[in-house]
Amino acid sequence: MSIDFFKHITLWLVLVVAHLLVLNYIRLWGVAAPMLYLYVVSSLERGYPKWGVLLWAFATGLAVDTIQNTPGLATASITLVAAVQPYLLDAFAPREADEHMKVSLKDMGLGKLSAYLLLLSSIHCVALFSLEFLSLHDPTQWLLSIAGSTAVTFLMLLTIEWAKGNDETRDAYYR
Repeated sequence: MSIDFFKHITLWLVLVVAHLLVLNYIRLWGVAAPMLYLYVVSSLERGYPKWGVLLWAFATGLAVDTIQNTPGLATASITLVAAVQPYLLDAFAPREADEHMKVSLKDMGLGKLSAYLLLLSSIHCVALFSLEFLSLHDPTQWLLSIAGSTAVTFLMLLTIEWAKGNDETRDAYYR
């Protein structure tokens, strides 16, 4: 097994525990819920096996659903994100990118990375809140939940990538 696999397992554990202990209890303005666990799927490199992306997403969604006692909502929505992630990453990857390009500010640039993360966050939030508000008894609450959660999740994902990019830049500077 490669060291990247163990790094990803550690990342998975940290994000699921962070969601369990902190993020699960946050609802900004009563509608916006941060879903940082989406980073598990969004950070997988280009060329990662599609079945592997789906497996990571299913495990993440199952853990979140178990924590939140929501039968299948997170699993279904993050698995949908995992189904489209490889295609979106190919669409937003630079033309000269190799098969194992990492999702990073350095490799993708701010514009493409932002569009990629915003689209993944949007797909996840639309799927999750559409399943949660299946009756659509309050469309305003549904739209506010989607917009607020997408914005908070996107900003958190972009912040992680920005911080990670700064580490890579510092490492390159000190070599």
